[in-house]
Amino acid sequence: MSKFTLQERRNPEWYAMDLRQEMEIPDSEPIDLDNLLRILNIHLKIARIGKGILGACKVKGLHKLIVISPDILYETNKRFTISHEIGHLIIHHGVHYCYADDLKMWISKSTKEKEANKFAAELLLPQRTVKSKLNKHDVSLELAAILSNQYNISLTSAIIRLVELSEENVCVFCQKNDKICWYMRSNECRFSPRTGAISYDSLSYITSLKRQKQEGYVNPSSWFEEDEFDEDLNCHEETWYFENLNMKLSVVRLETDYW
Repeated sequence: MSKFTLQERRNPEWYAMDLRQEMEIPDSEPIDLDNLLRILNIHLKIARIGKGILGACKVKGLHKLIVISPDILYETNKRFTISHEIGHLIIHHGVHYCYADDLKMWISKSTKEKEANKFAAELLLPQRTVKSKLNKHDVSLELAAILSNQYNISLTSAIIRLVELSEENVCVFCQKNDKICWYMRSNECRFSPRTGAISYDSLSYITSLKRQKQEGYVNPSSWFEEDEFDEDLNCHEETWYFENLNMKLSVVRLETDYW
């Protein structure tokens, strides 16, 4: 058994870290979920479960079952849902039914669903890898795209992972129909992110099918609610438009220029 501190054992990430070690999977490699399911003797079934339910799992004696909905179209979303359900089986046991919001780290309110999401995030993209990357690079959609391809996870999952583990003052915003639909900020980000309509002063406002990627410096008020900002504060924005999802992602980083 792997040696971790008592505090780490209380965290859902510990179970994923330990599982990777037991299977001797380096942090630099994506997890083979088919092999993991076989080793854990978990049967996977694709079937409709109930209205709005995307994933479910149960344990009965030695029998373990995961069911995911055929309505999950993208392979990366299937991988996250399966990993989420494995988390329930390992950490919580019993029977669990998961709706779309339960699988969204920026929305989920249930403690058990949050724990299953954290387990899935660590299993699919180990924090040691993320922190190693962040020691050399700023949080960016470019870096998220590299990790997304390497670990077979969605770009959204990758950028959320980068932001939540970052020591930078950074926030990611998701927008649809010219409105901010959700955001996630790093622990270092103490400002209040804007909600509602996209600001006219942001680069996101001019990002479109013809101009799918925009990057540069903007006024901090384009993304944050505060009335006043330090004169030494610079706000860097990187926005990408995804035509197939009619969605924009913006990574907004606040930098203080002391020199």
